[in-house]
Amino acid sequence: MILGYNDDLKRYGVLDFDLWVKGKEGLNCGQSLEVFINGEWVKDRIERKNDGTWYLVNNNQICGTGDYRDSIEGLKVRFN
Repeated sequence: MILGYNDDLKRYGVLDFDLWVKGKEGLNCGQSLEVFINGEWVKDRIERKNDGTWYLVNNNQICGTGDYRDSIEGLKVRFN
């Protein structure tokens, strides 16, 4: 499963191949998830700034500066 921006809902959701995962079509701020980074699963959560930018809270190597949506798009994710 990967993160993808859902234009209809104006938020990130989870895709399995090219289909939205039922119940995960649009994630909410504070949603906990695990992200596959540097060969391991790490716990994180997704948040949204007032300007509409989505980002991962605990992974500065992904968030950095600039348009966070580009760096989040396509990341492998899973849920407990």
